[in-house]
Amino acid sequence: MRLAMRGLDPLLIRIKVNAVCALAQTLRRYTSLNHLAQAARAVLKNTSQITQMLADLNRVDFNNVQVGGSEFSDSSRTYSLPLILLF
Repeated sequence: MRLAMRGLDPLLIRIKVNAVCALAQTLRRYTSLNHLAQAARAVLKNTSQITQMLADLNRVDFNNVQVGGSEFSDSSRTYSLPLILLF
C-alpha cells in the first residue's frame, strides 16, 4: 500500500495506513469472536456438557474464591457480594 501511494502527502499516507491497520485489527477481533461463538454454540447444543458444567459450577466454593481473589484486588466485599448472591 505504501508503494502504491508513493508521492502522496506523508500525512495522507500515515492516515490511510493507520486506517488500514485499524481495519485489520477489527477483522481479527471479529474473526476471534466468530470462532468463540461457534465453539460456544457447539457446547451449548450438547445437553450432557451443560449438565456437567452446571454440576461443576455447583461445586465451586465462592467464599474460598473470594478470599483468594481478595489478595489480588483492591475492591471491597460490597462489590463482590451481589455477584455471589447471583449464584
